[in-house]
Amino acid sequence: MINLNTDGAEALSKAGFLMDLETAAPGIGDGLIPDLYKESAVPGTAGHQILPWYGSANVLTYDTALFKAAGLDPARPAASSSPPWQILPRA
Repeated sequence: MINLNTDGAEALSKAGFLMDLETAAPGIGDGLIPDLYKESAVPGTAGHQILPWYGSANVLTYDTALFKAAGLDPARPAASSSPPWQILPRA
């Protein structure tokens, strides 16, 4: 087992360098959090070539007074951080 970043694992999987773990070890994902396991599948490939190593949640906190001072409505924060160069100049 090796720890790869998502982009590296996806590239290796799509190039055919990673085996289907469900074929090699049936039930390998049974003890994992179902949604985390499901989301670790590489789109556009058959089977399951990678296992989730860890999971985390992204949390955004902000100072409502600073939002107001910048002319922003703290009850309506940006729905996305992409692309950040359009949002950050206003903050």
